[in-house]
Amino acid sequence: MPPCFEICYVVCPPVNNYVVQHPVSVRSECIVAGHAVEQLAADIASYNIDVAIISETHFKSRHLYSVVSVPDYILLRSDRIGKRCGGVAMYIRESYNATMWTFSADDRKFELLWARVGVTFIGVIYHLPCTSVYTSESLLCYHELCIKEIARDHPAASIFLAGDFNLLPDDAISECTGLSQIVRQPTRGANIFDRIHESCPTYSTVRVVNSLSEMIIDQCLPIKISVQL
Repeated sequence: MPPCFEICYVVCPPVNNYVVQHPVSVRSECIVAGHAVEQLAADIASYNIDVAIISETHFKSRHLYSVVSVPDYILLRSDRIGKRCGGVAMYIRESYNATMWTFSADDRKFELLWARVGVTFIGVIYHLPCTSVYTSESLLCYHELCIKEIARDHPAASIFLAGDFNLLPDDAISECTGLSQIVRQPTRGANIFDRIHESCPTYSTVRVVNSLSEMIIDQCLPIKISVQL
């Protein structure tokens, strides 16, 4: 069984709701302004989150790690190159000694970041809803190749992929990756754009919850995953 993580996913642009599960996403403008980092840290502490996954961070190189850090967590991030907005990140408890895993054929046009914690691999994605940078088919193929490489080099690995998939169909993701989608409640209006996929049944509870702060974004709800005992 994989390590017992409490994983949270939050989405970007401020609103009063989050999705707590695997990832967390927060807009960089919000993080570096006012007390947004402190508010994010309060939510992570309140929900006892081990891994907070963020999609569409809006981080750029000018946003120093020291400015957007959360005490007792390491920050892994991949900022969008050249254009505004975008970007993905993870806050992971320092005690887990997480490292960034990089695909051998890494392609930065895809906003996908991987972290490794022991034999567990966690990916966060932001899929552009309308883009000429790549096609949905090429993104799905890239996901498949990443997961094949992880499975080949680490046969015992547990794999999670979470983030803002927008209109990318669950069936297409499952078909190319073999991962199962576990979010069942709407995260944005009546839609489930923000999702978590897992390689094997690990979590017994998946909840869409409210943030304790007022600095959430994009009218998306946080998702919280509780460990199966």
